[in-house]
Amino acid sequence: MPGMARHGYYYFRSNGIETFNIPFRTDQGKYAPALDRIRLSIAGRGSVDGQVRWEGDVLVLPWGRGEAKFKRF
Repeated sequence: MPGMARHGYYYFRSNGIETFNIPFRTDQGKYAPALDRIRLSIAGRGSVDGQVRWEGDVLVLPWGRGEAKFKRF
């Protein structure tokens, strides 16, 4: 994949969970929160809006045609 990093990063948490990240893409964008909703606009990819919510320690955002989940660490 062109522009992909040649290495990754391990993150180790005190609760025994390990995360491995490979940085290979960066997008420029904007977001606009309003109460429990957010509008995300990414250059060249359009925009999406929807509900923002927490599922325990997981932030759930609208993404593409579904949702993206981001675990807090």
